[in-house]
Amino acid sequence: MTEGAVTGRSSRTRTVRWVAGCAAAGSAALIGGALALAYADRHLVAASLTGWNLSNISGQVVNVAVPVAGFILASRRPGNRIGWLFLVAGLTVGLSNFASQYASHALGAGRGPVAAGRAFAWLSNWTWVIPIAMLALLFLLFPTGSVRSRRWRPAAWFVGGVFTVAAA
Repeated sequence: MTEGAVTGRSSRTRTVRWVAGCAAAGSAALIGGALALAYADRHLVAASLTGWNLSNISGQVVNVAVPVAGFILASRRPGNRIGWLFLVAGLTVGLSNFASQYASHALGAGRGPVAAGRAFAWLSNWTWVIPIAMLALLFLLFPTGSVRSRRWRPAAWFVGGVFTVAAA
């Protein structure tokens, strides 16, 4: 093996780990931001809307496990799509939670721009579909990261199409 091939492989490995780490850190930051907004608005918004209760807090902490698992899988086995599905699901869970909390912060508590609150409310209304789609694809791609045979490809395309229509 030549020195260039080894350097290229290690560079690719570093890039893959960097991308996976950024996605996992971004997910954790979005979830942490959602919890911070929930805490800040706990006395300004109705209790059912703030998300500052034991169930929501523990749910958010558990949601951090999704991008962490995705980071571990994607950085160790970049060719296996399952880790990347976890990372996409983690990013959208974080984005959806943050968008929902920010919409509540801006519109419910009146502590932010109304236009931004409406945009984040719109975003939180459809991003929930993406983690569900990733879960459905996970079942189709488990354990190797690809469909079991060519016969399963239409099922994967069907899942993608159904969730695209649902998001639209």
